[in-house]
Amino acid sequence: MTYKISNDRLCVNRKIAPNLSVNAFFSLVKGLGLNKVEIRNDMKIGSVTDGLGGEKIRDLARQYSLSIETINAVYPFNQLTDEVLEKTRCLLNDARETGAKALVLCPLNDGTDISDEQTVAALKTLAPLFAEYGVQGLVEPLGFPQSSLRSAALAQQLIKQAARHLKSCSIPSITICMKGLNRTSRGAWMLTISDWCTSRV
Repeated sequence: MTYKISNDRLCVNRKIAPNLSVNAFFSLVKGLGLNKVEIRNDMKIGSVTDGLGGEKIRDLARQYSLSIETINAVYPFNQLTDEVLEKTRCLLNDARETGAKALVLCPLNDGTDISDEQTVAALKTLAPLFAEYGVQGLVEPLGFPQSSLRSAALAQQLIKQAARHLKSCSIPSITICMKGLNRTSRGAWMLTISDWCTSRV
């Protein structure tokens, strides 16, 4: 059985063409007849916005009729230090300025053990920040053997556990994300085209 996926549910990760400027990347996506993109903070220039500023990126996205679905990524979200918190605030500000709907949260991926309790504590700390900025958080389990959070089922469980302890903000500010499949604000699944193999949920 084959399924046809609407173009409106395809999101293109900037990693597919890392040497293109953000303007050229947006032009490429528009030329493909698609309208959703993921931008990143690990490009060669070292900036989500290529040094252009969030307002310029928002204007470019509008010019090409594109929706910036996500920024990738806060790392390592579950080893929360002052440096990671500051990085999170900066990326949340980038998301707000560019109009990105969500910010991806990636777990530590170097073989170091991170307890479930540490991950829950990190989520409890981060959720109010995401709510403050009005940005969705997407926890992305990484399937690598050395990843500290490989299982989507466990990630969902830990998010729910953190939610039980949060009264002042809505934990739906943070939800689950799989590389390849992201849940949109309307609850539908969206396929992200990237240099990674897609995952099936």
